[in-house]
Amino acid sequence: MSSFPVDRTHPPSRIVYRDATRHLTLRPWTSGDVDALVEAVHASLSELRAFMPWAHAHVTITREVQYAHVAKSQADCDRLQVTHDEANVASGRVVDRCGFAFEGVVRNGVAAVPDELRARGYRGTGRHRLYALLPEDLARLDWLAGVRAGMTIDDALAAPSPCALNLRSTA
Repeated sequence: MSSFPVDRTHPPSRIVYRDATRHLTLRPWTSGDVDALVEAVHASLSELRAFMPWAHAHVTITREVQYAHVAKSQADCDRLQVTHDEANVASGRVVDRCGFAFEGVVRNGVAAVPDELRARGYRGTGRHRLYALLPEDLARLDWLAGVRAGMTIDDALAAPSPCALNLRSTA
């Protein structure tokens, strides 16, 4: 067991969840994930195009652009934020079940969508529902205690750490 803290300034290197039927590993993106990310985007393009205007532009699905996305995600941490187009009701159900707090509707949060994209299947409304999950929200998540029972959190040195994940900065 490591004494290295797991907090905002020392985020976990990996979170593993296991129960009788599932095994899930969560970890931050790394530059080694770029090729798999590009492949996953290409494999899901038909689904993504319904609500993601960027999925219609091939230039955004390059290794270089995805590498920049990974680098930015590594720099961000103490707020999990999710948005979905109002027309994408299925995504809304998932976000609600996870316990994210609804914060509002972002109007015109993306550039105007040309009619050409609508002709190719884009169904977005341009209105995105914004949700967030903050460290102080964790106490109200009734499903979290059960999940924590099956979790192992590895600290930044890849050593197991107690499951008292603290997303607040110690600085």
